[in-house]
Amino acid sequence: MILPIALRFSFSSDLNHRGSSIRIAISLMFSLSVLMVAMSIMDFLQSGRFSGIRESISFDITISGDHEDEMRKMFPSASVFSYGETEALLDGNAYTLRYIDDSYDGGLTIWSGEEGGLIVPYEVLASRGYSSVILTAIGKGRSGMMLPISRSHMITGAYRLAGASGTPMLFLPLDSMPEGTAVYTAIKGADASCADTLRLEGYDAVSWKEKEESLYGAFLIERTMMIVMLSLLFIVILVSLRQSVMTQIEGKEKELRELETLGMPRIRIFLAALLSSWIVLAAGIAGGFVLSMILLEAASRFLFRFFLSTADLDMQYMLFFLFSAAMLAFSFLFTYLSVRRTWRKDIMEVLGE
Repeated sequence: MILPIALRFSFSSDLNHRGSSIRIAISLMFSLSVLMVAMSIMDFLQSGRFSGIRESISFDITISGDHEDEMRKMFPSASVFSYGETEALLDGNAYTLRYIDDSYDGGLTIWSGEEGGLIVPYEVLASRGYSSVILTAIGKGRSGMMLPISRSHMITGAYRLAGASGTPMLFLPLDSMPEGTAVYTAIKGADASCADTLRLEGYDAVSWKEKEESLYGAFLIERTMMIVMLSLLFIVILVSLRQSVMTQIEGKEKELRELETLGMPRIRIFLAALLSSWIVLAAGIAGGFVLSMILLEAASRFLFRFFLSTADLDMQYMLFFLFSAAMLAFSFLFTYLSVRRTWRKDIMEVLGE
C-alpha cells in the first residue's frame, strides 16, 4: 500500500507532481555530476604530480652510493638502477645534472636527437639547436678539491619527463661522469616504508616522501583544502535538497491529510512521503552517476590535449557512495521536519485550501 502511494506522489500526472519531481531529479543529477567531475579532475592533477615525482625525480627509495647489485637481490621485482647527480649551470640557469646509462628508468622520453651526448629540455634545444654549449658543474679539480668546472658538450637531443615538474634536468652518459660526483641507487616499485628497514641495515636510504617532505606536506594541505572547498558545494546541494523536499511536501499537504481522515496511521503516511522523496532522489542519483561517467570520459579526452599522455579520470566511487548516502539521510530528516510541520496545521484548514 505504501509503495503505490509513494509512486503516485512522485511522478503521477493526475496529482500534478510529475513536473516538480522531474525538475528536482534533474537538478540533483547535474549538481552531483558537477561535484564528482570536479573532485576527479582535482584528484587527477594531484596524483599526476605525485606520480611524476616518484617516476622521474625522487623515485620510491634512493640510496647514497652504488648498491645496485645488492638492491636487485633484495628487491627482485622492482626496477633498480644507479645514476650520478650534481648541480649545473647552463646559460645562467640552474639545472640538476644526471649521469645515466641504459638501465636508467626515470620516465625519460627522447623527443628528438639521439642518446650519447647532452640531453636537454625541449625548450633549450629550440633556442640553441644542435650546438655545443658550456656546462658548469661541480667536479674534482687537480688539487683534489671539489670545484666548479666548465666543459663543452654537444647537444644531441631533447627530452620530456612524463608528468614531472620541478627543477629542470640535464642528462649525460654515465661513463662521462667526472670523479667525485655523487652516485645514487634508485629503487622503483618498492614500498617507501622499506627505507626504514634499509637504514637499520646501514644504508643511507631515503624515501620519496622524506626527500620531498616540504612539497609532500604542501600537497597534503592542498588535498585537504580541496576536500573542504568541494564539501561546501555539497552543502549547497543539501540546501537545495531541503528546499526541494519542503516544496514536495507542501504540494502534497492535502493528499496527506486526506489519507489521515481515511484512517491511515501517521507513521505509514510519513513512510509514503519519505519513500516518495527517496524515489525522486534515487532518480537524481542514478542520472548523476550516468552523467558523471559521460562527463569524465569527455573531460579525459579534453585533458589529453594538454598532457599529451593518458589522462584517465577515475570515478570516485567511494565519495559518490558517501555523498549519496548523506543525501538519503538528510532527505529523511527534511521529510520528517516537513511532514511534522504539516501535521501541526489544522486539518480543516488544509482540506479547505
